[in-house]
Amino acid sequence: QEWQRPPDWLSLPTVSGGDQKLVGLYKIINGDNWFAVSVTGAYTIDWGDGTTTNTASGTTTYKNLSWSSYSSTTATTDGFRQAIITITPQSGSTLTSVNLNVKHNQSGLPAYATGWLDVKMAGASLTTLTVGGSTVYNSALKRFEFVGGSALTYGGAMFSSCYQLATIVGTSWTSGISDFTNMFNGCSSLSTIPLIDTAAGTSFISMFQSCSSLSTIPLINTAAGTSFTNMFQNCVSLSTIPLINIAAGTSFNSMFSVCISLRTVPALNTAAGTSFTNMFQSCSSLESAPLAGTRYAISYASCALSSAELDAIYTGLGTAAGSQTITVTSNYGTTGDTPSIATGKGWTVTGS
Repeated sequence: QEWQRPPDWLSLPTVSGGDQKLVGLYKIINGDNWFAVSVTGAYTIDWGDGTTTNTASGTTTYKNLSWSSYSSTTATTDGFRQAIITITPQSGSTLTSVNLNVKHNQSGLPAYATGWLDVKMAGASLTTLTVGGSTVYNSALKRFEFVGGSALTYGGAMFSSCYQLATIVGTSWTSGISDFTNMFNGCSSLSTIPLIDTAAGTSFISMFQSCSSLSTIPLINTAAGTSFTNMFQNCVSLSTIPLINIAAGTSFNSMFSVCISLRTVPALNTAAGTSFTNMFQSCSSLESAPLAGTRYAISYASCALSSAELDAIYTGLGTAAGSQTITVTSNYGTTGDTPSIATGKGWTVTGS
């Protein structure tokens, strides 16, 4: 079910594409609220309680937000109060880097979760953005919005382990990113994504790994991608994907491994692929996956393929690159398939 923003959450102020600004709704509990952020570009933080802090570029701001600083009128039915925190550049400065995954410098502080709930930002000059990761846990974050474009080129692990993240808003801010490795890895509440601009992407390794609620993806542009290893591994709710362009891809290892709900994969062009290890491992619901042009060893073992679908797979194979094996063990269609379609192209068929 699509996540709905709670009606008792405070509304965030408007952010426009020409702004340099981050505004975020922050959860305040009756106890310690450890806060830390690092920004490149001299910046000002408005704490939402009538106070501000100016910090030099590249310097981390640390604060323990006080329950008493925020009005009881902001209290939610879940029992926490709310702060709207705003980060902007100081006069003459430009924000180029924002890191929300920074641990407070309090001595002896154990691992903890931050209070970010909803973040909206803009920054055409932003080159680095870190939201998720394992330094601290942005495990309360439900919504992230980027308005307008950015100068980002790297998206690796950007939202990694933000396991409550349910909504991403904005499409053009990713247009310059070439590396999407682990971008949403572990975002187990994310059920879909917008049509983010991925045209510059070359690496999609583990981009959606362990996004266990992901049920669909849009037709993202993957034409420049060369590595798709683990891209959808453990996406246990994914039932199908669109006809994404993976013609330049060489590595498809574990691309759909443990996608136990995956039923159909279109005729993806895999002619340039050289590695398909565990591509469909534990895809027990897979009924159709007629890849086009595959030339190296691949396994469809323990899927749910009929004889007609197995024949479609054999037909889609390219000429084997030397001695190559296609494994079809434990598919019910092996009693009536036509493995000669594959062997005629130089393949060894195992399990039929």
